[in-house]
Amino acid sequence: FDRTLRSAESLIVGKQMGRALELVAPLRAFSDEEPRIAAVIDAVYDNDLQLGQQAAEKVDWKSAVMEYEKGVEAKDTPKVRDLLTEARKQLVNTQNKAAAAKALESSKELEQQHNNIGALEVLYNLPPSQRALVADDVERLKDAYIQSAVQAAKDLQKAHDPIRGLGDEIGIEKAYNYLSRAFELSENDAYRDMSEILGDDLSTFFVSQAKLYFDKPSGSGTEIGWAYL
Repeated sequence: FDRTLRSAESLIVGKQMGRALELVAPLRAFSDEEPRIAAVIDAVYDNDLQLGQQAAEKVDWKSAVMEYEKGVEAKDTPKVRDLLTEARKQLVNTQNKAAAAKALESSKELEQQHNNIGALEVLYNLPPSQRALVADDVERLKDAYIQSAVQAAKDLQKAHDPIRGLGDEIGIEKAYNYLSRAFELSENDAYRDMSEILGDDLSTFFVSQAKLYFDKPSGSGTEIGWAYL
């Protein structure tokens, strides 16, 4: 017992906090009776909080989260819990801003190339929390997107309807998605009606493909058939 505590105290002096905490972990139940155990735990806890706060001051939220998590492991207090919650929140905000900025940069490059569909979709496909950060750009791009997407859908339908195989399936699905998004952005019922026609075609094809695979011998196509359904 005494040898373990001496080792832990030496590790604290050497700033090997994680190892020190591991050593005293089996003894934590006696921390109320033995001040030396509590002193090791407090030293680890204080160090983790200090490192976490230093990282937060540098706006290094990833490191701050890691240090506060270590602090919770050392001694779960309301203070470190609150600090951890705030650091996690700030980390998510930072990650969202970085992802939105990267997507916006890609969008502007596509816009310069007159790729109206790609310019909007790279923003629209972001998670809601990130898309909200580029809402003004989505609004700015939507009219050009709708015009290009509807025309692209018509061209795809002309090239791939009726559906005879995988290439046609992919083409009609793409057209369906273009029209669905055009309706989301414009609420123009004509685009919804056009997408529903393609949706019916796709559904009919999917069911026929499912039956085809279910009819294969020994159930060899069951999983693919189920995927089509």
